[in-house]
Amino acid sequence: MNIQPYVDQLDTEAPSLQQVIVANPGVQSLGVSTEAELYNVLQPLLNSQTFHMVLPQEPDYPNLVFQLESSQPQEVDGYHISQTETFLLFVRAENIVSLNAAVDEVLAALEASAWSLEVNDMIKGYDDEQRVFRANIELLFTVTALPSPDQLPAAIVYPVNAQADPSPFGTIVRQLEHQQFAIVLMSNSTPIETLRREVQGALLGFQVSEIFNPVEYQQGTALDGGGGLQLWQEVYGDGHYIEQL
Repeated sequence: MNIQPYVDQLDTEAPSLQQVIVANPGVQSLGVSTEAELYNVLQPLLNSQTFHMVLPQEPDYPNLVFQLESSQPQEVDGYHISQTETFLLFVRAENIVSLNAAVDEVLAALEASAWSLEVNDMIKGYDDEQRVFRANIELLFTVTALPSPDQLPAAIVYPVNAQADPSPFGTIVRQLEHQQFAIVLMSNSTPIETLRREVQGALLGFQVSEIFNPVEYQQGTALDGGGGLQLWQEVYGDGHYIEQL
């Protein structure tokens, strides 16, 4: 099934979508380093006392150390849609008042970031060994499996299935082949419902060529995102006749 005509139609008629691509099967390499981008978010904080994995020998306080804990790709129908990276952030301060202020500064920066960042868990306590107060923050960083993950809203398009009606003829085979394709919409700002209506306006009634039936809407399903990333799958279908040669 050739998906490109539907991608081209969305590129032209759905201007809110910053990217529309044909999905590739299997897990793809991300177009961004989440560790580098998270460092860019965190580095200006706490008087630039932000460190990746290793704390200096004699650090100033308050400070922050972060590290990548795990990475989990999300696949839909065998296609890589997004990926959630779990980071651990360790904020240290010499007293509880300073710790609370440092944590508030970190949370505000995460909230203001254009990336899809979500605090999943946080624990505060006292580190007896280092004699400092510490907050452990579990952070989810979700990125799309797109060439430019920061360009949203976007859509990934892929084929779903094809099936044919039985031939009504006795001597030759001529069948109506129905085919379905899916669109996964991705956004961290524009409401999904707005994107859905724009996509429907672009695709309903669209014909790949004169031998194809007009595109019709089939169904829609919400998908699990993360970090404020909204994901929604739309399924459309059309069809054309195939014949015995």
